[in-house]
Amino acid sequence: MTMQGANSSGTPRQLRFRLLANLCFTLGSHGCRAQLDQEPLGGAALYVQHRLRPGIRVSVGAIEQPDGWAYVWCDGQCPVGDLDAAARKIVRALAV
Repeated sequence: MTMQGANSSGTPRQLRFRLLANLCFTLGSHGCRAQLDQEPLGGAALYVQHRLRPGIRVSVGAIEQPDGWAYVWCDGQCPVGDLDAAARKIVRALAV
C-alpha cells in the first residue's frame, strides 16, 4: 500500500480518518465550514457546507487507488499529496 501525503502507519480506516481530518482543517483555512464524523462502524465522513446554500453540503471521501490515495467528491477528485489543491477544487465545486 502506498501513501501520499500522510503517515503510512495504521490501518486503512485510521489512514482515511487522518487524511480527512487534514483536509477538514485545510478547508477551514479556505473559509469553508466542514464537519468530520466518525461513523459507527469505524469509517469516517467529511461534510462540507455550501457557502451560499446552508441546506446543501458535499460529502468528501478518501479512497485508496493503485497509485496512492485520493480525495473524491461529487464529480471531482484530487490526490491527497496537495491539500491546498484539493481544498481549492472543493471550494470551486461549492461555488455553483
